[in-house]
Amino acid sequence: DEGQQVTKVTANVNKLNSGKGVIVDSGTTDTYLHSSVKSAFASAWRSMTGMDYKHSSMSLTEEEVLALPTVLIQLRSDASLNEPGTDGLVSSSGNLDPANPHDLLIAMPASHYMEYNAKTKKYVPRLYFTEGSGGVLGANFMQGHDVLFDWEHQKVGFARSDCDYASIPTNGGIVESPDADCSFLEEADFIRDICSAVSDCDAISESDRDGSWNDGQEEWGRVIGTQPRGDGKSCEEVSSALAAQVPGHEHLSCDDSKCYERRTCRCSCTQPGEKGAGSPTCAELKAPEADDSADDLCQDLWGSCHLKESYGECTQLRVQSAYNVNDGNCYKVGNETRACNIQGCATDTTRVPYRVQAILGLAAPKNATLSHLQMQQLEDAVAK
Repeated sequence: DEGQQVTKVTANVNKLNSGKGVIVDSGTTDTYLHSSVKSAFASAWRSMTGMDYKHSSMSLTEEEVLALPTVLIQLRSDASLNEPGTDGLVSSSGNLDPANPHDLLIAMPASHYMEYNAKTKKYVPRLYFTEGSGGVLGANFMQGHDVLFDWEHQKVGFARSDCDYASIPTNGGIVESPDADCSFLEEADFIRDICSAVSDCDAISESDRDGSWNDGQEEWGRVIGTQPRGDGKSCEEVSSALAAQVPGHEHLSCDDSKCYERRTCRCSCTQPGEKGAGSPTCAELKAPEADDSADDLCQDLWGSCHLKESYGECTQLRVQSAYNVNDGNCYKVGNETRACNIQGCATDTTRVPYRVQAILGLAAPKNATLSHLQMQQLEDAVAK
C-alpha cells in the first residue's frame, strides 16, 4: 500500500537456494530460511520495531501483533505466464525490484508467523533462519492463499484467497456468487422439547381421561449447514421465512450452530394412533420407544464451522438424535463437537490454514448426485 515503509533485506540468492533448494511443504508448520539471512533480517526488524528478533514468548495485545511488520518473500516466477502489473507481482508493488518485474511477492502478515499459545496467552515468532542449505516454506507461509501443485508441468501456483470454500469454481469454472443465504442441513430436523400436551395429560387423573386429542406445542431444531456470505440472508431471516410457510410454526431463535422454532403438536391421553404416523398417545411421547436399527433415518450430520472469537477455537457441531417409532420423528439425545478443518482459514496454525487444490476423479453413473450424508461419508473416508 502507498505510504507503507518497505525495508529490503539483503540476501545471497545462491545460498538461499543451495543444496536441494527451497521447497514448499504443506507438512511443515513453520517457515525455515537460510542462516545467512538472519543478521540482515534481525537488523531490519530492530529498526522497524525497536525490538530484538528472538524466539522467546512475548506478551502482546492483538493490536500490537497486527502492527508488527508484514514479511514479503520474493519468488522467481514464470514470466511467460504472468502479465506485468498482475496483482501479487513485483511490478504491481512499485519499484521494489525493477529488474525482476515478473517475480511473485508472497505476504506473511504477523498474524501468520506469530503463533499464539492459548494457555500462556503469549506469542512466539515462527519464521526461522537456521538452515545450512536451502529452506522450507511451510504452512504459515501458505496461509491465506490458494496453492496449486501442478505436477504435470512442474510448477506451483499461488493466488490470494479468503478461503471461502463454497465459492470454489464449479460447472466449467463458473464461480458461485459471493452472496449466499444461510442454509440448513436437509432432513436433519430434531425435536428438542417434547409436546406440551404430554404434561397436560399428566395433569388429568386416569378416571377423567377420555379419547379426545390434546393440542400443544413442541420445540424443534435445525442444524446450520452453511453460514451466510456477503449480503446473503442471515440464519435468523431464513429460519423465520421457513417457519412462516407452515401454519402453526413460529421461529424462536438461533445460536452459532442451530436455529429453533415452535410447532403445534397433539397427542391422546388414551387412544394410540398408528406407529410412525404422528398420532401417538401422550404416554408414548413421554417415554419414546427408540429403534436402534432405524437410527440411519435420523441424519446426524456435521453442521457449519464456527469461530467463536478471535484466536479462539473453531468447531463444528453434530446433534445426536434417536428415531422414535411411535411418531416417526428424531429426538435430540446429545451433542458432539469436533475441531474444524475447513472454513476456519488462518485462525489456528494447528489446522490446515490454506487450500491445496487437487483433482480427484471418481467413476459414477451419469448425472449422479451425492446427498449431504454421502458427501460427509466420502469426506471422512478421504480424510482417513
